[in-house]
Amino acid sequence: MPSIFAPAEFQLDPNEPAALPGFKGIAGLGPLLRLSDISNGTWSGSIMLTVPTSETHSATVSLSKGSIKKRTVLTCFAGATFVRLDLQVTLTESAQTVSYTYKNSRYEFVVPAIHQNSHIAFFSCNGLTDDVKDPAAFQGILPLWRDLMQKHRENPFHVLVGGGDQIYMDGQHHLFKEVPLLAEFLKTPDIADRKKIQWAHDHERSVSDFYFQNYVSHFQEPEFRDALACIPYAFTSDDHDIFDGYGSYPEEIRTSPVFLNIGRIAFYFYLLFQHHTTVEHAASMGLFPENRGYNWIKQVGANTLSIGFDVRSKRTEDQIVPEDVWADIWATLSSRLDSNPEIRHLLVIATIPVTYPRFGIVDEVMDGVNDIQLGLRWLVRKGVEALSSHEADEAKENEVVKDILEGTGQGALFGNLLGMHGQPELRDDLLDAWIHARHVKERNNMITKLQHLAERYRVRVTFLSGDVHICGMGRLRTVTESDEFDFAGNDVTSDHRAMYQLISSGIGNAPPPDAVIELLHTNNRILSPKVSEIPETCEEMIPLFSKDVDGTDREDNRLLPRRNWASMEFRPDMSVGMYLHVENVDIEKPTVPYAVTIPRLD
Repeated sequence: MPSIFAPAEFQLDPNEPAALPGFKGIAGLGPLLRLSDISNGTWSGSIMLTVPTSETHSATVSLSKGSIKKRTVLTCFAGATFVRLDLQVTLTESAQTVSYTYKNSRYEFVVPAIHQNSHIAFFSCNGLTDDVKDPAAFQGILPLWRDLMQKHRENPFHVLVGGGDQIYMDGQHHLFKEVPLLAEFLKTPDIADRKKIQWAHDHERSVSDFYFQNYVSHFQEPEFRDALACIPYAFTSDDHDIFDGYGSYPEEIRTSPVFLNIGRIAFYFYLLFQHHTTVEHAASMGLFPENRGYNWIKQVGANTLSIGFDVRSKRTEDQIVPEDVWADIWATLSSRLDSNPEIRHLLVIATIPVTYPRFGIVDEVMDGVNDIQLGLRWLVRKGVEALSSHEADEAKENEVVKDILEGTGQGALFGNLLGMHGQPELRDDLLDAWIHARHVKERNNMITKLQHLAERYRVRVTFLSGDVHICGMGRLRTVTESDEFDFAGNDVTSDHRAMYQLISSGIGNAPPPDAVIELLHTNNRILSPKVSEIPETCEEMIPLFSKDVDGTDREDNRLLPRRNWASMEFRPDMSVGMYLHVENVDIEKPTVPYAVTIPRLD
């Protein structure tokens, strides 16, 4: 079967083995279990199997309950064939354990009862960045996945929600360091010259190999591998699923042939491993709008709807989601709410926190450094042109520019300040944020629309986010005179503007230093409508961490710099217990829970 994801001039031999060193092969890659929907009395999902192409006939499972509705050979790559099995299970009055057998191994997952809301686990930032100096001290991603799976064995999760960065393409395995052609790309000292570098067949082969091999290896990590096979997952992407800051770079580099083609390949493998589909057939798997994004809506229980925003595929410096895509999102979401008046909770997977302490001056400094860099490059080029009197050839000009600008790539002048793509090191992280000045209007339009939907349908909106390597909870609400926080949520039971914000990050990545937490606590706990820029709506961070995991008192009590994951438990009164499971000082010990109650909207 020919490869279908590359332009014709870059067609790859689907049987040519991936050749990058240091990765695991497909033999240990288990089945991947994905959730499609839980509605109309039916649980639907899929299992994806990856087998040597010569063994495609063996790619099937036996089910104890339910049925395989369809078997689809998705594609072939590097001598491996990807097969999707579409499953359906009829819901009953009680939760059901479904077992399936693949290659003499037995796996189990649990589907909720027909009138039950799912027990949900949430995670993000599932890897360690390459700048972590002692990754062995963290034991990789193992400790918290071990904890999550232990909790799963005690009280099974029905859904595993991934809030972005399920894999790091620039982590301990680093795309721009392990693919020789991309390492060479970074050595081009002037960022403007990188746009001139053309994509070639060797780029296609080596970059595709990297994404394929990194997925195959990472999805075999102990405990995480078991979670992927035993808890139906619903994932959305963030930048590290592609590479750091993807979409938040200036247009000249964002639209370069190298960046565009890396993005194309990244989304191909994202769709394959995380959604069991291909670009051509993404819409048939519920990803929308067709050919314009990869948003999804899934019902995850009798009274709960979830929506995963695609905040990466169309991102630019000045927009997160295009306006026409927002229009489709609101139309599709309203249609789903119209069709089921029993929905009482709407979970919005937004990857990056929607409400969060403000950075203000830091944003301005990073943008200022970027402007200085761009201005300096322009002045240098103009100076060279003037001094050369049109007699110097392009090679000489480039040599002078290189000498002066050494460091706009990987060199000295800006070497300690700029990242590998020529921007201030923190600029893309800040520009990623919903609360950045360039995105806050879009954020506020989104929140206002969600407020209208909450009021109209009487659904409680909760944001699930990660990205920042910190844990905490916040909320938006109608502004009042009181500055007290009610952990039971009794103060907002009738407030349609009240939307809770879970911040759970990361299950794998290392937390930032305490100085960052101190900076984030310089904000007021409650931000007024003047700051939020949303009528009658304030934002607040919840003082959840008066005690650290070891029982010591904490002055900075709204955000905690420890690894973590989260869970949601729906109660008979339709409130939700939201739990942050925070890594202990001794990582061999169980996590420490912190909880907030999210009330239903009356």
